[in-house]
Amino acid sequence: MIPDPEISTALAPVVNSPSFFSLPRELRDVVYHNLWLLSPHYILMQHGRRFDISYLLDDRTPPAAYPRFLPFPPPWLLASRTILNEGLSQFYRQACCTGIWRPDCAHWLSCCSNEGEQQECTCEDKCHAILPHRLLDLSRIHHINVPQTFPIVGRITSPYVYVELKGHESGAKWIHETQIPYLAHLLRSKPNKLHSLAMHFCLPEHPISPRYSVDHFQVHVIDVSGLHTIGTGLEQVQFSIQRPHFRQFSPGEIHLTAVTFRQTQRKLVCAAKLLTTAPHGENHGWASQDWIDENTGNWHVRVKRGPVRQADEDERLEYPGLVCFTASSPSYIHDGDWYRRISEDENGVVVWGCEQSGARISIRLRIRILEEESEAEKRVG
Repeated sequence: MIPDPEISTALAPVVNSPSFFSLPRELRDVVYHNLWLLSPHYILMQHGRRFDISYLLDDRTPPAAYPRFLPFPPPWLLASRTILNEGLSQFYRQACCTGIWRPDCAHWLSCCSNEGEQQECTCEDKCHAILPHRLLDLSRIHHINVPQTFPIVGRITSPYVYVELKGHESGAKWIHETQIPYLAHLLRSKPNKLHSLAMHFCLPEHPISPRYSVDHFQVHVIDVSGLHTIGTGLEQVQFSIQRPHFRQFSPGEIHLTAVTFRQTQRKLVCAAKLLTTAPHGENHGWASQDWIDENTGNWHVRVKRGPVRQADEDERLEYPGLVCFTASSPSYIHDGDWYRRISEDENGVVVWGCEQSGARISIRLRIRILEEESEAEKRVG
């Protein structure tokens, strides 16, 4: 029987397709980049602390409400030794420390049980049973972007810094202030060097009392000197202040918050300039940029070294003072009326308008008190 030429039982010849490693390194890095974006958050256990490490976290990255931090590397990273080396190299280019946690914090106790000196993880993920620091090395991560809430109103006497991870419900976390320069030392270790820092601040809520009025207004002193322990020589520093929210509305509360907000802006800009001072005393100025996030209402400022400029030009902000805030409605039917600054005249009278109801609030700020307090600080310093 003559076989039909149209039908064949022979296997088709195997076509040798180009391998992944035949691609240029730039294209392979793009592949690694996209793979890391699929699972960007990881836990690192090192030096008795838990470090939350995220990939490619910047202003353009939409924040996750409840990010899932993995205690182990992704499976694709272990496909081969070359992929492990190149994949981690790409990770370290964009890796960012986003949280620092003590082992005895509320989150840790919620998933672990203590048996004498042995600590056993009882959660499903076995969060610290695997040691990811064997693959993820804190000393190779160049960025710190820790969302932090500093107790900045009043003189700080406690050596503790309040650290809060956005989207977490486990409560307050406290880290001794000495851990800040220690962490900076880790990230400055050769051959790498810490070159950027980003921190997030919250103004504390002010309690309402009958004495709380504009007539008996007191200016609080803002102290962020704890940041100075990080050192100098950073290439870029970015700070942000969270949009205030008022649950109990009063002119006195808005007045105090507005002046405190402006004070905090000035202190953070001064701290950023100190942190970005050239390490060897080179003559330079600073380039600063500030903006309001339209989605969150948070104020941001970015400072880096730049050309020498006039002092008044160096200090100018595009969005000084309290630009926007939210407040509970008087009827408490809905929570979150948005107020935005409409105008501010040379006498310190500021007008905010409600986007929902159209109502307006007009308050004259005690800017003179703020300026006198600033001059007094300069004389003391």
